[in-house]
Order: sequence, then structure tokens, then C-alpha cells
Amino acid sequence: MRAGAGFFTEPADPAQRRYEALRAYEVDGASAEEAGVRFGYSKATMYQMASDLRAGKISFFASSKPGPKGPRKVLSLRERVLQLRALDRSVKEIADTLTAEGTPISHQSVWVIVSSERLSRLPPRHGVATDQPRAPRRCEPPPSRSGRRA
Repeated sequence: MRAGAGFFTEPADPAQRRYEALRAYEVDGASAEEAGVRFGYSKATMYQMASDLRAGKISFFASSKPGPKGPRKVLSLRERVLQLRALDRSVKEIADTLTAEGTPISHQSVWVIVSSERLSRLPPRHGVATDQPRAPRRCEPPPSRSGRRA
């Protein structure tokens, strides 16, 4: 045997041990009793694990595609957020409106959309929001530091 064989023949991780025992039983042709003795399981446990494997109840490997599994909410709600922003709604009001409409969204997600469009913050208001659209105000980028002396 090669130097790294112990990783496969004497696995320390329980999930890997189950995998190697089932592989010995299903692929290498070892009997349930032989595979069980080799990896520390009873014959009945080997039969149960094999049954669970065939039924799809055992998963050994993590997905190689981490991250969101569907479309991002921010992208699908962008137009509606910008419509509400054009009506002079605050970030909180936009999030509350969308949540009331059945599409919950966090204030942070609304802010991501608003700030990505470089729309300025609204000053605090104490009245009710208007339903008349307005032209969005754009933030000016910060002044360049390239002409600054050290």
C-alpha cells in the first residue's frame, strides 16, 4: 500500500467512514459483514446504510456551487424600488411598501438599489409622502484626491 492509503482504509471522519464502508460493500463486492467489520459497523447497520443510500437518504458531498440558488431579489425589485423612489419615498417607506405588497425586502437591500443609482438621500420628513413623481436627484461623486498635497 502507498503512504496515503490510510486516509481511505482507516477514515477518521464519520461521514467518510460511512462512504468507504458503503463503497466497499456496493462497489468492491465485500459482503455486508466484511465491510462492517472493516469499518466498525454491524451487518444490520450495513444493510440499513445501503438501503438509505439507494433511497437517496444519504448525502456525502457538499454542492460545489455555493451561493444563491435563484435570482437575486434586488435585481427583480429594482424597477419597483426606483418607481417608489421617484415618488419621493424614503428607504424605509419603500421597504415597508414592498413588504405590504407581498414582497418583503430589507431596508439594506433597498439602500443598495438606491445607492447603486447614486440617488441622494432624502431629508427627514414629517408629512405624508406624495404620489407625484419627481426627477431623481443624483449625488455628485466625492472630489478627487489626486490634486491634494501630502
